[in-house]
Amino acid sequence: MRVVSFDVETFCHLDSISNEAFDYLKSRNRAGEGENMALALNPYISHVISASLFYINEGVCEVFYITDRTCNIQRGQINMVYTDVERSFHVVYNPICLDDVLLSIKEGEKELLERLWNSLKDVDLLVTYNGEGFDMPFLKIRTMIHHIKEQSFFKFFPYPSPKNRSINHIDLMRFLSQDGKSGFYSLWFVCKAFNIGLSKEPMKGSEVERAFLEGRYDEVAVYNAKDALATGLLYERVGYYLSNDIKDWDRVLEVLGRYSGLSSMVERLVEKKVMEKSHASELIDYLKSLRRKASIPPPEDSIATDAQKDLIVRELEVIERYQELRREVLIYLCRLFGVDKLLCTLYAE
Repeated sequence: MRVVSFDVETFCHLDSISNEAFDYLKSRNRAGEGENMALALNPYISHVISASLFYINEGVCEVFYITDRTCNIQRGQINMVYTDVERSFHVVYNPICLDDVLLSIKEGEKELLERLWNSLKDVDLLVTYNGEGFDMPFLKIRTMIHHIKEQSFFKFFPYPSPKNRSINHIDLMRFLSQDGKSGFYSLWFVCKAFNIGLSKEPMKGSEVERAFLEGRYDEVAVYNAKDALATGLLYERVGYYLSNDIKDWDRVLEVLGRYSGLSSMVERLVEKKVMEKSHASELIDYLKSLRRKASIPPPEDSIATDAQKDLIVRELEVIERYQELRREVLIYLCRLFGVDKLLCTLYAE
């Protein structure tokens, strides 16, 4: 399974905002945030200026970022970023060079997002820090504004889905919070607690806007890459404790291979009373959304039923005709019940 940690940096060109839009957004900013910072976090008027993907298993980080023609970094150039724990990683920089950055930022952003989505095609699990709260919603809106149509989009934004969350995305900030809803800590505070010593000096998040305006595009890219690297290193430390993490996919396939199909597996889970009513409701919603996403017609069944098990089996019988969707359902089942619990139940005589 290909696991990638992900982070974006954003920027708002204040001079490009109409007075009407500015006044409207200012009236909505009731939390007392700095105006510029709040605007930079708004996906309707701001832009993705850098996006980093750290391929955790390969130890390689890929950065797409907007810059000008004076950029000294060539596309695909490999640099090194070192940590305090004597590990090094290849960082591949992919600059998107523009003649006039502020004037052409929207065109540059579109190219950045197109290349980013192309890289996400082969990613099975995306790991973020505050991705649910910021990176992913921002990426979703900017992708739709640019009318970019990539099939991998639905892997990470499977709307409608249970709780509107993707099984292909893990937000470490929520996992490491006190209750999953509040008590959030900054990435660098948490990394320090886990003795992950990747230094981000001399830039801070609040300084990205100024650095970009001053033409220090490479510094923004390096800052962005280190965020993705830190998130990936944190995932390495806590991944064992994530019930959503499928660590032994070969074992999963071996055990599931004993069953004639997905529907027979579900019947086993019902028989052993592992599948509770809440599980069944989430699974029904997920299967319906997956079927609609793949443009698969609904089950042809003249017999109406309200039994959850029957609804699940009927949906699975339709989906199972499409081999490429089988793996998605298996991953979902592993994360819904937990890998160990699922395998013990299915393997037991």
